[in-house]
Amino acid sequence: MKDILDIGRNEVNLSGSGAGLYKVMLELLQRWETLAPMAKEFAVLDKALKKYFYGVPDFRIGKYQVKGFYCDSSKLRIPEKVKNKYLRKEREWIVSINKINK
Repeated sequence: MKDILDIGRNEVNLSGSGAGLYKVMLELLQRWETLAPMAKEFAVLDKALKKYFYGVPDFRIGKYQVKGFYCDSSKLRIPEKVKNKYLRKEREWIVSINKINK
């Protein structure tokens, strides 16, 4: 798996073909299934912690430091009438991955 997945560069090496590529894809899907529950738990905890620490500039607890700050951002506000005039529908490819229970 380590030769396929490069976490540091945020990449997956999908070179190969035939049976080799099939084996790689199967390994990736199995790993995806293993990590999915942890990713969901992480997202819930991340959201809860960030909500709790909203407005707190600096906080230390144990070996953790939480920092927060305001930053300026630009938001474009366009009236619906104008926005709808330029709205275009585009076709997208949607990928759904599900485990098949036999």
